[in-house]
Amino acid sequence: MLFLAWLNAPLVTRLMRVVEATHQVRATIRREEFLDVLRQEPVDVAVIDPSLGASDTRRGDVSVAHELLAAAPNAAVIVYGYPIQCVVAELATIARNHRTLFVARDARDEIAQLRLAVSLATAADPSFELLARLQSPFAKLPQLVARALALALEHPEDVHRVADVAFAAGKSERTLNRHLDHVGLHSAGYFVTAANLLYAYRLLRQPRTRVNDVAERLDYASVNHFREAVRRSIGCSPRELRAMHADILAERIATWLSRKPDAIPSHPESQWLAPPNEALG
Repeated sequence: MLFLAWLNAPLVTRLMRVVEATHQVRATIRREEFLDVLRQEPVDVAVIDPSLGASDTRRGDVSVAHELLAAAPNAAVIVYGYPIQCVVAELATIARNHRTLFVARDARDEIAQLRLAVSLATAADPSFELLARLQSPFAKLPQLVARALALALEHPEDVHRVADVAFAAGKSERTLNRHLDHVGLHSAGYFVTAANLLYAYRLLRQPRTRVNDVAERLDYASVNHFREAVRRSIGCSPRELRAMHADILAERIATWLSRKPDAIPSHPESQWLAPPNEALG
């Protein structure tokens, strides 16, 4: 994930120590540079110190938060600064419609607060977002079927064949597909595809992972086949998939899984991320 920090040098050093090499961090002390990057790049987590741009450090600069929300509405925000009452009150209002976390500078447990904030800010996962969007049709399925499908989406690295999902659901493939059709969802083959797409997303988001590496990891015949399969399924390239925010990807997959007329793809049931000779049923 990409962290963009509007912090002074000592706070950047602390942030880097907590984030380590797991995520990419870019930092600046210039307010306009911070906002320019927000507008131009898909930032996952923005870290700001409201006192940095304020003429009165007792009040802080909360106007940057409004501009941040406009430039990067999907980014999580870590507010790293002194717990000034008026600043906290203003930012708490913004946080009602945003994932906003607070870390108090010079607090006894400052580093522990920062570690927790980083953990919570990076916890967004399209699997959980997707399950939230599928909650209504899943509620109409037999409990064991709904659980098997949920596990496939929560642990996509373990999903390989429709037969595996059907076995976990305690149903034949035909019966499983009949249950899905009854609640307005596409067949189990689509869920295998969705699981593989989620796994591809996780791999692509890891630092220094190449598209070729992901295509090979997913046993695809070639990187070009992989690229075409991604575009055919959700209408984007692997590079665009890498930069996509988790909730946007979840929305696209949820729409793709739905049997609503305007959501049914124009191609036959995809064999998208299955191994080349593996039918998705």
